[in-house]
Order: sequence, then structure tokens, then C-alpha cells
Amino acid sequence: MSSERTVRRRVAEKRKLFCQEITECLNNFPKICENLTSDNSDGIEKSKLTDDEIPSVNPALNFMCLMNTLVIGKKTSLDELIASQFKHCTDKAELSKVQLQKEVFDIDEAKIHEAAIKETATNSTLTLNNGNELSTGKSFNLRYYLQNCNDEESDEESNSVSDFVLVENDDKVLFMDEIRQLCLKYIHIITHEFTEELLSTLRKHTGTPFPKSAKTFFKTPRKIETRKMASGEYCHYGLESAIRSFIDMYLNKGIVVDCVKLIVGIDGAPLATSSEKGLWIIACSETVLKLVEVLAIYHGEDKPPDVNEFLKQFKEEITFFINNGIEHKDKHYCILFYTLVCDAPAKAYVLCVKYPSGYFSCTKCTIRGQYHNAVHFPGAICSLRTDEKVKSREYNDPLGDDYQKQGETILKDIPKFGLVTNVVLDYMHLICLGVMLKLTEVWIKSILCESEIEKISEKLSTLKNFVPSDFCRNPRQFKKIRRLWKATELRQFLLYTGPVVLLDVLPTKLYTHFLSFHIAISILVNPILCKSEDYLNYADELLKKFVKDFEEYYGGKNVTFNVHNLLHIVSDTRNFGPLDDFSAFRFENLIRKMKQLVRKGDQPLVQIGKRLAEIKSSKAYSDEDNEEFDVSMYRTMQEIYVFKEDSIFLDCRNTSNNCILLNNGTYMECHYFIQDKKNSLKVVGNVLKVVENFYKDDFKDVSDKLHVKIVRESKTMQSVAYPADLILAKVCKFPLEDNKHFVVIPLVHTYKRK
Repeated sequence: MSSERTVRRRVAEKRKLFCQEITECLNNFPKICENLTSDNSDGIEKSKLTDDEIPSVNPALNFMCLMNTLVIGKKTSLDELIASQFKHCTDKAELSKVQLQKEVFDIDEAKIHEAAIKETATNSTLTLNNGNELSTGKSFNLRYYLQNCNDEESDEESNSVSDFVLVENDDKVLFMDEIRQLCLKYIHIITHEFTEELLSTLRKHTGTPFPKSAKTFFKTPRKIETRKMASGEYCHYGLESAIRSFIDMYLNKGIVVDCVKLIVGIDGAPLATSSEKGLWIIACSETVLKLVEVLAIYHGEDKPPDVNEFLKQFKEEITFFINNGIEHKDKHYCILFYTLVCDAPAKAYVLCVKYPSGYFSCTKCTIRGQYHNAVHFPGAICSLRTDEKVKSREYNDPLGDDYQKQGETILKDIPKFGLVTNVVLDYMHLICLGVMLKLTEVWIKSILCESEIEKISEKLSTLKNFVPSDFCRNPRQFKKIRRLWKATELRQFLLYTGPVVLLDVLPTKLYTHFLSFHIAISILVNPILCKSEDYLNYADELLKKFVKDFEEYYGGKNVTFNVHNLLHIVSDTRNFGPLDDFSAFRFENLIRKMKQLVRKGDQPLVQIGKRLAEIKSSKAYSDEDNEEFDVSMYRTMQEIYVFKEDSIFLDCRNTSNNCILLNNGTYMECHYFIQDKKNSLKVVGNVLKVVENFYKDDFKDVSDKLHVKIVRESKTMQSVAYPADLILAKVCKFPLEDNKHFVVIPLVHTYKRK
């Protein structure tokens, strides 16, 4: 129930955000109104109330009432919005101040109309005073005006998309397109019925020729091709369109590439908690912008019984493009199947190998598991598996290593793709949902008492106000980690909050053991340090010691499949870069979005296909998080409080989002940014004084490289200025128990890559 309440709350928040963005879009609407009144070809009747009798009114008022009623669930009258709206209203004819007297007529519509005619006959007009103020001797009824300003609406509408795109007025075309982009941006929470009510209101009160049908407005395809596959349904969207979409984004951003490296993710998920049916999705990403596209979806009660039939069309396409490349806009691009990303069960299903519960289930080496209530893998790495032996099915010994006992996958026929080297270990499932979750379970069950668990929860609660907005979730109660925590929360605990809240609570040797895990993963996710062979070797040594000590501290039965695979994770980082570059986080996010596109149980693949076609016809998803910081918007020496560059977002007014690390090792609390007279952007703030390294003893040296320090605020509080180009990363600043000192930890995803 709590998760359902969370979903409902987030949907409500998204709807309010949608309302705000639509209202902001309508801020440009007075210009469109002005164009409409001067354009006689638009067919809007203007004779009922002349320009001399009616002030320039923002028609967004009626729309705001509709949004409040439909979205927020609160019925709002037009009168309640008049005062605040006209307080800020400015007219294009340079009317700087509007004085509008309101009179409520308690009469029916016929009497209102008669009163308006009488007012016209008696020359009760509005006059301009000195060209600035608007005054009147009689009252003006705004409700009557808005209800009648555009009642000559046509009842006919063409189903052709071109009928509403080919509009004479360019402003109206831009306005319609902006409304469409906003609707598609929130397509997962707004329905076609809601969109049609919105279009009806905008069409009525703006004169803009919005179509009556949401399908016409969104360019929804009439038919989505699906086919039967076993007991379910299969829909293939194609690899070519995904590759061309990636290249178009490269060209739009000025990124020059000769080869498109593809990362393919395959996973399944239930469609709903109350349904036995689910989705199996083949998705595709790339290595530069980390964009994600859907290639194929299967819907059924279980996974496809024949995995090779499920993968056949994808295998044929990827083989063709690897062999031939692709021509796009007069340039040839080569295509490379870079990595395959799956969790352990999905990987076993796709590769037709032993599942993680099997004795010879490790995809990287030939270690034999031991059984004690469950299969575990104590010991070091055995002989490594090779692509050649897997391709020739040499690991199929019924009396020994039966790793390939399940069958043969058609992925072995894909050129330049190794079934060992190119099938990576997934950071999200292996480390976050695997080892980190296993550690916390053992601590809660066997190591920590109730008071210590409560103390950790209190510390996590204290850190809520210091967690940057980069994290989608705030820390929650530690004892609920198994039932409630998501992979992103476990990642946050491992890399940032864990070392702080476990200090002086977890026994010393176990805390040091956890720190070795924390430091090793921090190196492997760091885009700068993971390029150093020395630091990769150091991380490998730490993980080998961590796995060895894990058996000593927690027992051999807890050395699970995931714990063992920590011995192989450095090899994947050496080949493919930092862990986040080939993790499943982006694919899990896509699965969540696909499930949100399904509104009812009937024909989910058709629903998803239509929504995807609507989204692809716009830039709503590709540009969703692409708002750039433009310093030219600000005057010279004007204080700037919000800064965004690449993955760094700073809000100088918020203490959880205003700390940075400079290239020279200086930690700063930002007050504001400023553009000097030489057009150079500078950051102004207080320097945080470094007290000591946070890591002690054996880890003291690595504390310098990871930039994890204990700092305090400067006593002088004297502001200093540095060029903004010196910013290396954003920093999270967590208080220690004395509330005088802080731990500063750079956010690894904000590092500027060299």
C-alpha cells in the first residue's frame, strides 16, 4: 500500500508540474491573440464586442481554471483568478496599468447579453487616459467576454495531420507545437481524453486551430504490427531506426563519430503486481550520450519459451549492420556490438547457460560452487573461460563443468562479439542489489543490535537535508532496507552515506572491511581514476581481500554468486570504462517508462507501440534534460544563483547543492556566480578548510586521490572568487556528530572527463 501511495503522490506531483509548464507556455499567448485580432482570414467573429469596448484579456485564465479542476482536482472559478492575473498583466499596446472593476450579475445568460447590448447603445466605452491607464464608467463582465469571444468554432475537422499543421500564422504553429511537446513530455500521466478536453479549451479561447482528436494532434499511427509467439505476443520496432536516432542526436550536438558502439540490454518485468503477465524487452543504448531505444517487446505469462526465436530478428539485424555499417546523411558509420547487459537470470536465459543456482554457473571462470542450504563460491578465481571455448561448446561435460548444458544461443553467430568478453557483469544487480544488500542483511540479522540499527537510521535521517538534488531519493530507515530500498538508494549508501553513518557504529574490523569495498567501487566508477592501471590494480587487490575476508567474517555460506563475481569486475572496467558506462540503470529506467505507457490490460504492445510512435515524432524525450546554461542571459556583474554545465547542477541558495571541488583541490561553498567585465564567468563563495583525511591508516593515501576529506567552515568567512572553468566536480557535504566538521565526497557522475 505504501508503494501505491508513493506512485499516486508522484503522479500528482507530475500533473502539477505539467500544469505549471503549460501555464508558462501560455505566457507568450497575448502575442498570438494580437495576431489573431489583426488577421481577418482566421474567421474569428469580432463584431459582438468591439476593441473599444473590451480590454486586452489573457485567455489563459479559462485554461488555468480547467487545469485546476481536471489536474489538481480543485474546482476554481474564473473570478478567483482575475485579480492575481490582471495584477501582472501587460498589454502589447504599452498599457502599463490596468484598472478593472468587477461586477457580478446575478442574472441568466440572456439578461447578460441584453445588458451588453444596452451598454453598447448608451456608448459606455472604455477610454485611454494619457495612453497608459485604462478607465471605465461602467463595469465590464469578463466571464461573458471569454464565453463569447470565439463561439464561431467549426464543427468539422479533418483527420489529416497536414490539415492542422499547415496554418498561415507562424506563431500559431509554434504555439501548437510547444503545447504538443509538453503533452508528449508527460504522456505517461495524461490520457487522450484529458488532452482532447485541453485542446477544446485552447481552441475555443485562443482561435488556434487545434484538432479535436488527440490521435491527430499526436500523429498516432492507425496500426501497430504484432505477431503471435508461443503463448504470447511479439512486437519488433527495429534496430535501424534506433541507430539513425542516435546519429541524429550526435549531429545535433556537434559530436563527431565514425563508429556507433551499441550496448544491448535484455530483461523482463511484470506488467503489474496483480497480473501474471509481463514484458520481456530488448533495448539498445550507445556509449556517448547514453540514449536508449526499444528494439523489441514480448508480452506473455512467462518469458518466451524459445529464446532463439525471441532473439532471431534482432540477431539478423545486428549481424547485417556489423558487416555492412549504415549510410546516414552522406556519411558511412560502422556499427559495433559493444556489450550485452543483463542481470544474472536473464543472462543465463539469453546465453543458454546454467542459472546462478548451478554449481558451474560463473560466466567468467570455471569455479565449482559448494552447497550449504544454497550454492556458494568460496575461494579464488579458477581458470578463465574463453570466447573460443564457449563458441565451440567445450563447457558441456555432464560429469564436470556443465556450464552450457541448457542449449545453444544464436548470439554466438554475431561477428566480433564474444560470449565471455562482451557479456559484462552488471553493476546495478551485482554490486548494489547483490553484495551491498547482502552486507546490510547480515549486519541487521547477526551483527547489530536494535539500538545500533536505530542509531544508523537517525544518522540517515539527519543527512536528508544535506543530500544533493542529484539523488532521486532521500535516505530512509535502515531496518527497512530489504523491503523498501531501491538500487539507487543502495548505490547512494555504498558510495556516499554508508561510510559516514556506519562510523563508530559498526565494529572496527567490519567497518574497515566495508571501507575496502567502498573505496574499490569508488575507483571503478570514477571516470578519471579508472583510466589508471595502477588504481585498477589497487581496486583489484582490495576486492580480492574483501572477498577473502568476507568468508572469514561472515562465513563461507554467504560468499554468494554476486560476491564471487567481484573478482571479475575489474576486468570489465579495464575493457569498457567506469561501471556506470555499462550498467543496467538506464535499461531499468526504460522498463519503468514502458510500463507507465500501458493504460489498460488489453493489447499492451499496441498501446506501447502507439505511445512510442507519438514520442518519436517529437523531441520531448531526447531534449528533456538538455536545458543549457546561457550566461549571455545575464547582465555584467549580475549575481547568478543557478549554474548548470554538463552533469553539474548548482543552486547557490540551497546548502545541499552549493558545494564544489576545484582543480587545485580547494573545496568551496558557492554564494553566486558572476560575469565580470571581461565576460569571464567566476564563482564566488567561501573556502572550506581541510582538517584531515577521512580515510585513516591503510587508506590514508587514497583519500587524497578520491578527494574525500574532513573540513570545517572558515572562521573569517571571507568570500573569494575563482574562474568557473576550475570546477572539477560537485561535492556532497555531510555533517559529523559534533556538527562542527563535515565530510566532503565528490559526486562521481559530475567529474569533468578529460
